[in-house]
Amino acid sequence: MLTLNKYPESKHQMVIQTFRAEMLHLVHLINYLMIYCVEMVQLQMGRIFVD
Repeated sequence: MLTLNKYPESKHQMVIQTFRAEMLHLVHLINYLMIYCVEMVQLQMGRIFVD
């Protein structure tokens, strides 16, 4: 606890790192969802063209 009082910027750095990790996670999730949506649309298109 003393180190946090001595170096307040280190706690700030930790918050930034956590925030970055969360943002990366979110970006991966959005990427995954977009790929999933595109694949679903392609499947639907394929069915329409086959029928």
